Amino acid sequence: MKFKLLNLILLFVLFSISPLFAGEGKAKGPECKSGACKVEAKQCESWQSCSIKPIITVAGLKAIVDSKVNALIFDARSGKYDDGKRIPGAKSLNGDSKQEEIESLIPSKSSLIITYCSNLECPASHELFNKLKLLGYNNVLEFPWGIQGWIEAGNPVEKK
Repeated sequence: MKFKLLNLILLFVLFSISPLFAGEGKAKGPECKSGACKVEAKQCESWQSCSIKPIITVAGLKAIVDSKVNALIFDARSGKYDDGKRIPGAKSLNGDSKQEEIESLIPSKSSLIITYCSNLECPASHELFNKLKLLGYNNVLEFPWGIQGWIEAGNPVEKK
């Protein structure tokens, strides 16, 4: 039963983030006046060469939090930007954290990891995402709307 629930949640997450990677398949511009021209998808050599990083939506993150799936959620805010409000179950970890600290919090390179910070303007979750990928973690998602987007969607928070 737990395995089926995990599969359903992972499918939900996959489908909730897949529209972010899909295009309409139509190009509009001077070379394509009809709007029905074929567009080739950008090929990426690695995650570093792509401008789009894997992200998770509010609905996808809420499903993970509510189901208590074994995901590691990290708030990348620090210092004056950390107001102590957390997405339920989240821990504090930022891009300046040492490798030893990261490995003690995330022993498995295949763990489902979600990073977030304040809002769409905040670079901290990008920095943590990049550091985790460089350290070999292969199942990392970013929640770019951050704690602000989480709260604005009417979701609960914990205080540290």
